[in-house]
Amino acid sequence: MAIKIPKQSARPVKRATAASKPAPASYAHVAIDDQDVVLLQLRDNGRVNIQDIAFAVFEAKAPGRRAGATWFAFHASGKPHHGGKSTWLGLSNSVPLEVLDMLQAVLQAAGMDVERDTGRALRLQLDPLARLSDDGLEILVPAALVGEPGQRRVIDRGGTPAIARGYTLAPSNAAALQDLLLGR
Repeated sequence: MAIKIPKQSARPVKRATAASKPAPASYAHVAIDDQDVVLLQLRDNGRVNIQDIAFAVFEAKAPGRRAGATWFAFHASGKPHHGGKSTWLGLSNSVPLEVLDMLQAVLQAAGMDVERDTGRALRLQLDPLARLSDDGLEILVPAALVGEPGQRRVIDRGGTPAIARGYTLAPSNAAALQDLLLGR
């Protein structure tokens, strides 16, 4: 099933073009900390790839992203939910409401019933999926699996090119305090 994502043309988007090109010396892994997210909870119908839709919407809305802003998307499936909506897509608070609405509309056009909620990404065990920043659109991969951070590899996500970027999970302050107090 082909889902049409409307494009936006406010300013040019950094597109990943080369299969592998050297990255700037400062290109390092991204440390992901726990953050508030708006959750789109849905029952996956198996007809479309929800992650690919997230990448396509991020790419379509990238020209409208404020310089310096960083958008994150998180994903998990098999989550417990009272209504059977076990696939969750979390979007950081920096993602504008317009983008969230568009993503929900595209998922609903694909025949999925979508419910919104809020939560904390890492506390809900959501996996980092995508990052849109001044560096461009990136697919987030655990640092141990991404390979050499000095190489920027382009990964195709359902027709949307994204650069593979390693991430590490920043330790939780609450977990560190609990370890200190409970002696773990």
